[in-house]
Amino acid sequence: MTKSLWATGLLVVLLCARPASADTLHYVVNGPLYTAAFDLQRAPAVSSFTAKDFLVSVNDGSASLFGRNFLLPSFTLEFSNLSAGGGLGIDVRSGDFQLRGAQLFTGPDSAPVLSTGVFNLSNRTRVTVTSQFASVPEPSTLLLFGTGLVGLGVFRRFKRPYVSRSRS
Repeated sequence: MTKSLWATGLLVVLLCARPASADTLHYVVNGPLYTAAFDLQRAPAVSSFTAKDFLVSVNDGSASLFGRNFLLPSFTLEFSNLSAGGGLGIDVRSGDFQLRGAQLFTGPDSAPVLSTGVFNLSNRTRVTVTSQFASVPEPSTLLLFGTGLVGLGVFRRFKRPYVSRSRS
């Protein structure tokens, strides 16, 4: 019985413990008169790609323009590789707004992995990309919890029955 309790506790710890991963990247784009913020997956779903760039859909974001804040509707970002001048672009009603500079990803255009860091682009624009980590319990906490469960099981197994003593 004790061996099965220890094995169960160890199995719980091993199944629940996993390294923290940064699945989501937070983008902040700062320009002379504007600021925009949005989130993307580190390995985004590419809607289309060419030899020079790829397109990614962004479903939510916020912006500040001339001191006024507003939510952004869904939009498409174009990430360019260095052969196209690097940087990123967005399609707007009046045309394509491009910010050229560093390449913001690694890997091929068909399966990119977005990079973190601070990137200076054209028009005095700075893009800051940071990782957002999912909350994952630490392995030592899980080990302590599993050991406590095993201890409670062992304590219950060997607990002596209550014997009532009557005085006569």
